[in-house]
Amino acid sequence: MKALLLVSLLFISLSASSQDWIKVAEDDKNSAIYIDKSSIRREGNLISSLVNIEYNDDEYKSEYVNEYLNLLKEHEYPNGIPQSIMMKWMKFKFTIYYMVYDTANNQSRTSEIINYDQNGVVLSRSELGDASKLQNIEQDSLDAIILEELVYYTSNSHN
Repeated sequence: MKALLLVSLLFISLSASSQDWIKVAEDDKNSAIYIDKSSIRREGNLISSLVNIEYNDDEYKSEYVNEYLNLLKEHEYPNGIPQSIMMKWMKFKFTIYYMVYDTANNQSRTSEIINYDQNGVVLSRSELGDASKLQNIEQDSLDAIILEELVYYTSNSHN
């Protein structure tokens, strides 16, 4: 229930504020990872934020797109994906995740995934809400780096 309240508060506040992206990491595939400082919310041990992954490596971007298109084919288009959808995904550039982190248990959950093209047009949106499973955060992983930044920005001196 707390997570649902946190999600509601985040989206209400996002509509009234602008985004303030800061780069927190780059992965081994040259993808840039950003968090939106204006979206960070903390309630007890739960911290939520928007996380943006910008795919800069063409091979990595192709892997992501192919994985998504395979899911589309499996679940929505068993007779083949329409060409118009395939063409839209050729312009894929970045993904914004709405993440919830549990600092007490060192876990994270993805509540929403929004894929965008190079012009900022939404290609797909998947709302997972509380249905997505909490995942343990591995030491030195990207999630661990993101969580460390979120804890920093939610400390008393950075509110």
